[in-house]
Amino acid sequence: MSNLLEKCCLIGESVGGDPTHFMIERALEDLGLDWRFLSFQTQAERLGEALAGTDALGFAGVRLRGALADKPGGAAKRTERAKRTGRLTHLTRHDGALQGDDASGPALVEALAEIGEPAGKRVVVLGAGGEAPSIADVLVERGAALVAIADPLADRAAAVVLAAQTGRSEAAPKDALACEVRPLAWEGDWLELPDTIDWIISTASWPKSDNQRVADSLAPELDASHVVIDLGIGSNRSPLHLAAEGRGARVVDALPVLIAETALAVEAWTGLEVDREVLRDAAEEFLGV
Repeated sequence: MSNLLEKCCLIGESVGGDPTHFMIERALEDLGLDWRFLSFQTQAERLGEALAGTDALGFAGVRLRGALADKPGGAAKRTERAKRTGRLTHLTRHDGALQGDDASGPALVEALAEIGEPAGKRVVVLGAGGEAPSIADVLVERGAALVAIADPLADRAAAVVLAAQTGRSEAAPKDALACEVRPLAWEGDWLELPDTIDWIISTASWPKSDNQRVADSLAPELDASHVVIDLGIGSNRSPLHLAAEGRGARVVDALPVLIAETALAVEAWTGLEVDREVLRDAAEEFLGV
């Protein structure tokens, strides 16, 4: 692969407030690559056309964000992980064609490395949209003891549970009973955590207007034994973040996950190791945090 005038891009429904473009430009500059990185906006129903265009034009890589990552139509070639989760965070040119992959799960594991490995953890995932299928997949793969999916729409939670139960990675523990995957009832403002939960991972896959209600519902269940991972990106701490801190829980925001996910995409495109601190500095500068 030449390091001259290679093209990569970000595609999303709305990319104006997303730090990804700024982060990747900084990463490519730090790697000493004279590549061109562009950003495009399109609607979900036209993503297939957009991906066909980037493939035909010889783009070396594509980064998908937001809803386009969650329901990425039009990508014929996918990694085994992306086939299991139904999501794509990025595409990389292999053998003359773009292949889609889902880095959300591995990025989460990388971001939480200082806290611990998923093996043996009892985890609640709040919200069955967004990264939920990717999170459930990697938690099962890494040997979590419990993965409970909570969503106000029971059918949506059940779909994520079924996919995680039936599409296990070959790297997952061979004993199917080693990891319990089940839906968790969430009715209106009522949400009760199972006993001895270690991690609560919020996908923030609900309207922003519901953020305070979700935080208020969960806060009474939280204490210092919990780690809360809030995957909502923003320049301000979310109501859930504030509520968890107020209850003494340890909180991890979305930035380390975004950094790892972006780094894994750039590494796939370039074959070079990306400095996470370069991405962190760029994201914090963009977001003003």
